[in-house]
Amino acid sequence: METAAHRQIRRIVPFVLIVTASCPLAPAKIIHVDDDAAGVGDGTNWTDAYVCLQDALTATQYGDEIHIAEGIYQIKDARVFSYQNVR
Repeated sequence: METAAHRQIRRIVPFVLIVTASCPLAPAKIIHVDDDAAGVGDGTNWTDAYVCLQDALTATQYGDEIHIAEGIYQIKDARVFSYQNVR
């Protein structure tokens, strides 16, 4: 015998599966860019930040954030990107 609770669960399960399947598998990450960084240059923190904005843009995936230190950065197609901290 199917109860009202069973019917409700049967209606909710497909929705939960769809929502779960549409979530990104990898968590978003924060990528750091600092033209004065002296570390390994993998963007994982300020010490190891990318020194080139283009490298950070290439490394990003959907949902990632890029944190950029104050400075002037040139992208390979000759556009210039300038950033100043306005806090």
